[in-house]
Amino acid sequence: MNKSFNQNRSGSGTREWSDRSYNIAHGCSHGCLYCYARSFKARFDADVRQPGGWENQRLRAGSSLGSDVRGAGVVMFPTAHDLTPAILPETVATIQNLLAGGNDLLIVAKPHLEVIKRLCDEFAGDRERILFRFSIGTLNAGLCEYWEPSAPAPEERLQSLEHAFDSGFATSVSMEPMLDSVDATVELVATVEPFVTDTIWIGKMQRIPQKLNSHVLGFTEACVKIKAQQRDEEILRLVDALKGNEKVQWKDSIKKVIARSVGQNSEEAI
Repeated sequence: MNKSFNQNRSGSGTREWSDRSYNIAHGCSHGCLYCYARSFKARFDADVRQPGGWENQRLRAGSSLGSDVRGAGVVMFPTAHDLTPAILPETVATIQNLLAGGNDLLIVAKPHLEVIKRLCDEFAGDRERILFRFSIGTLNAGLCEYWEPSAPAPEERLQSLEHAFDSGFATSVSMEPMLDSVDATVELVATVEPFVTDTIWIGKMQRIPQKLNSHVLGFTEACVKIKAQQRDEEILRLVDALKGNEKVQWKDSIKKVIARSVGQNSEEAI
């Protein structure tokens, strides 16, 4: 695998992973309740603020499908939507163009198995320039369906991960956001680890959009539960449980908790 994927980057968010982001669609049919892209877009677009407005995924008008991006380093594709079957032909064309431009590709998705099978077949000759990073926040199908209503179930995501691994591609998993308890997250790490060649990234759920989800049954209670599961003491318990696992990487939200703990311990020692 190209070493550029493992380059140390000082940024946060997508900049921890890549040099450039790329998208070809507006909206996302998965409808994840915590989606930062939906929350950002809703500030300027009244249609997105309506129930179902964001889920109306459509291609960006006039998109060059990656043909204008050359020599950018690692390009993360996509960041503000997902790779759904409805846009599979355009996804294939975009990856072809980005590779032709001399870029390395970090392909991030809540994976549909049919999409991943097609991509693995289509780009088998470009394995060294592609890293798949699949988003899997829980093994609990009901919890996944609540927070990510129209996204693939955990079982399909695990099948996609195993297929990419068996096809010889570099693989990674993102557990940002964590959707479950510390113990369940440790179990999730153990489940995916045999099929991960690269890294497992773990991060908290942050800036949960309240107004956009006010119509969702039980949303306030679900947020209270998530926040309780992600208290500093719980996060530190997770860090301790996964200590020594070389594949585990902490996103900036957890690094801040660790830093606070180190600072408090230093003050107590004085």
